[in-house]
Amino acid sequence: MNCVVSPFARLCRTASRIAPYLGVFVCAVLLIIALTWPWCLHWQNEFLAHWDPPFHAWKLEFMARRILAGDLFNRSGNTNLLYPHSGALYFEALQWPQAVFAALLLGIFHLSPTLTYHLTLVLFWAFSAPCTLFLLRQLRCRKEAAFAGAVLFCILPYRISYMVEFQMELPYAIPLVYAFLVRFFHTCRKRDAILLALSWWLLAVTELYEAVFILLTLPFLAIAFFATDPKILAKRTFYTAGVWGIVAGLASLPVMLLPYLAQSDSGAVARPLKEVFMHSAQPFSYVLPWGRFFLWKPTAYSDEFSLYPTLVVLALSLYALFHWYSSRKKQPVTDNRPLQANAGVLSKLRMTVPRRIPGIAVGTGFAFIAFLILLQCRAERCTPAIQFLINAFLILIAICLLLVILFAPPRESTRSVFLRGLGAAAVFCTVLSWGPDICLGASRRTLFFQADNSFFLSVYKVLFPVLSHFRVMSRFGVIVLFFLVCAATCALDILLQRMTGKRFSKPWMAGVISALAIALCAVECIPPSSKVHSFLAVDEARKSPAMNRLFENHPIRTLAALPMGNRNMEGMRMFSLLKGDFPYVYAWGGYFPEFSQEIVHASGKGFWNLLHEQLSSLYPPCLVFRDRRYAFDDSPRTGPDGRREDLYSFLVPVDNDSRFTLYEISPLPPAKQEIRRFRTDVGQQNSVLCSTVKTSPGISVRLSLNETILAHAIADASGIACFRYDLSKIPAKQWSANGNNRLQFEIEDDASEALLSVTRFSLLGQDGSYHDPCAPYTGGTTRFSPETPYRPNQTL
Repeated sequence: MNCVVSPFARLCRTASRIAPYLGVFVCAVLLIIALTWPWCLHWQNEFLAHWDPPFHAWKLEFMARRILAGDLFNRSGNTNLLYPHSGALYFEALQWPQAVFAALLLGIFHLSPTLTYHLTLVLFWAFSAPCTLFLLRQLRCRKEAAFAGAVLFCILPYRISYMVEFQMELPYAIPLVYAFLVRFFHTCRKRDAILLALSWWLLAVTELYEAVFILLTLPFLAIAFFATDPKILAKRTFYTAGVWGIVAGLASLPVMLLPYLAQSDSGAVARPLKEVFMHSAQPFSYVLPWGRFFLWKPTAYSDEFSLYPTLVVLALSLYALFHWYSSRKKQPVTDNRPLQANAGVLSKLRMTVPRRIPGIAVGTGFAFIAFLILLQCRAERCTPAIQFLINAFLILIAICLLLVILFAPPRESTRSVFLRGLGAAAVFCTVLSWGPDICLGASRRTLFFQADNSFFLSVYKVLFPVLSHFRVMSRFGVIVLFFLVCAATCALDILLQRMTGKRFSKPWMAGVISALAIALCAVECIPPSSKVHSFLAVDEARKSPAMNRLFENHPIRTLAALPMGNRNMEGMRMFSLLKGDFPYVYAWGGYFPEFSQEIVHASGKGFWNLLHEQLSSLYPPCLVFRDRRYAFDDSPRTGPDGRREDLYSFLVPVDNDSRFTLYEISPLPPAKQEIRRFRTDVGQQNSVLCSTVKTSPGISVRLSLNETILAHAIADASGIACFRYDLSKIPAKQWSANGNNRLQFEIEDDASEALLSVTRFSLLGQDGSYHDPCAPYTGGTTRFSPETPYRPNQTL
């Protein structure tokens, strides 16, 4: 007799399934608030005293406003930054899911941008707890142990130390990718393959470099599953589901990822190798306490990160390793199971499992650690012999790991297979997180030992097109820490299971022991107050009368600020000022690209004529504002050519208040050539170039874009040469790959003594109006011509 389940019963069943995930999420939020106290008291109108939070808050608000304006997927990727690259939204962290959530907070609850940023950060940070719980339950960990492991992944020192880095609090999709990978290998279902592809896409549109890193770990897991159960390779459903997953993955690429890849190919987001050196981890970072106390002499350098997983996680991980090793010893000396005849090429092999392989792998790893400690204690310098030993150790470890994951024992559980594959990937990621060199010492200025990391350099060269865009290679460490948390959770699960049947075992004992593990770990996760308990009030520069008048009149202009080049100032200025149509000359997007560095260098050295030339070349035309809150040496200087240069010889004041003075830039003196720079998206949306050049009568003037000649014009009897050119005719390859197009007017006759000056220059749409590339942000598509001069309501 069929029983009819009432809707209320279905609702109760669904609620019972969701309750553990909601509970672990709430617990994670409360623990984050407790461990970072009193940070939450400053969420409304202050940031942590670091240059990153205002920049990430600007980016989050910008994307959220674009979504509210109807551009759900930020299709163009353009921002109101002139430099760096116009597509600065794609720098390493796309953060699209967070922007959707922020759009809801801004659009429905009308929260302040500062509070929206902090709530988004913490809630997505805590969201990794239920995602981790989902994976651990897939690995058949009992609920108490899985709950503890999910919370531990949220509160590790690594996660706490990155509270200043918005993007580093968001690896919530890492456990989702692994969870659906386990389900896919276990069931070979189309649904799981598609969910695997979509979970990777979700990680990629949050943190692209983490999505790249996780791809490097998948072969280890695949080998482990194939070695344990070769029948997977003989299942038709495996290949069918795999094709569905690949199709789903390819279908998701055009949404946000392909625009990034196009920019990646341009080299606009490439980082120099020296930045990887600066941000790499040290071998001892994984075993030494950070910022609190030290148990032994070797010390680990810490920048903004801590790869120390706490004593609780370390101890439980070692117990998991011991349990795995002891269980392997109980296996037969050899397992002569022939592989299935339909397992392809592997069917020609007969796998044996020598008893000593696990012991050799573990022993080699500990021997390598002992070798590094010995090097530091003896303060050795890197010699060819030592370099050879390091490389030999790494190669031997790699071989042992390959044997361990390839030669699997029979009847191994899904949990053991997953940990075996992820453990091998973690060792791989550990070596990569050390970066181009292996450094031992308290800091990179006080090194005891340093040697080339040949393994990293080899991988870096092979995968250079991908890895060259990620400067912080130490973030490979998140894979290592995630493995340690999974191993520690499984060890805790084993301990709780062994308590069953004991005299002191009660139903509530498992919860108490799990809570104790969380508490002991939390003690070591409390950040040092000197690191984080310093706050900076939000700059209200946008409410300045001069800036308010400027934004109200909203002419199409580019902004430059004096002083310039300081990341603390730039991040806050971006958050407080860049909320309208104004492009910003040298805003900081994680680093200053080449042209921004030139402007900052000219300003810092006092090369005012060079600064005049650089700022005059910008389109839309540039306005300069002097911020009197910050000290700035604006005195006359002697330029590179020995002439006396004065900053205010070319700055014409047009508006001021108690904090800012706004300046227009006077025209450049006549010269042999004159430059105009504009973003690619500006030129493509405003393709009609109109320009007037003043020179001597009869002189031929050449117009070229990025060293390619576009047009010629001969000055008439009054010395006027006019250009009108349709930029839509220009092939795509002729546009600058990094968005910085260089349009040049120059005298064609080199022998002539004639000079020129550009008296009029504009880029307009086919309808004669200027089209703003960031229009979805402001809700409009067309602005008036930038030829309209700036006239504030109050002038000097």
